[in-house]
Amino acid sequence: MIYFLSKMKMSKKQPKYDISKTMRYDIEKGEFVEKNTYKEAKENPMAIIYVRVSDQKQVDEWSGLESQEATCRRWADTKNIKILKVFSDGWKSGADMSRKGLLDSIEYLKKENAKYPKVSYFLCTEVSRISRSEDTTQTGDLKKRIESTGVNIITTYTGRNISSLNVNDSFVTDIDIAVAKSERLRIRERSLNGSKAKLFSWYWIFDVPAGYERIHIKNWTKTEKLLQKVEPQA
Repeated sequence: MIYFLSKMKMSKKQPKYDISKTMRYDIEKGEFVEKNTYKEAKENPMAIIYVRVSDQKQVDEWSGLESQEATCRRWADTKNIKILKVFSDGWKSGADMSRKGLLDSIEYLKKENAKYPKVSYFLCTEVSRISRSEDTTQTGDLKKRIESTGVNIITTYTGRNISSLNVNDSFVTDIDIAVAKSERLRIRERSLNGSKAKLFSWYWIFDVPAGYERIHIKNWTKTEKLLQKVEPQA
């Protein structure tokens, strides 16, 4: 009787899965390989959240990261999806493919889904949070790398599964990736135009040269950064 009860307790801890074989594309090997797939019977779906901002002010005020996480959590609550972990990259450009938070999230998914797909979803507010590269191929490769861990990527602003193989869904996802690229180019153009405007106004926008120091001068509501000589080094 004791043995029977202990066996029942153990069985409750073990999720029930139907195991079958399928071919899945392995990003690291660059080929299709045969892998076990599992159809979960009764377990609740689980997810991780990824958030990113590129502005230091948003990081300091915790507004951008916090609002993205809240949006993802609200979507997960409506679907009864449990959030396991949140990964973030503060003050990181979407063009940076080596962001620590993003790479950590992929490694976490690989580990958690190694034996069976414990984590089903990768949540982010929009595809540009994952990548805003000027090379859309990089964004597509990064998307496939995340999906190769066994998850579906959900953009919670729209509630769309961008990992869907549906033709219409794939088309809209391609548009989102193109829009993210376009926004990246506009950001770069605005930055260059702003730098040129400051140069024409005799502001020094480069690194501080030897013999000078950068000083901050308040001008009405703005603070300007100017150079000042440091003697005798100057």
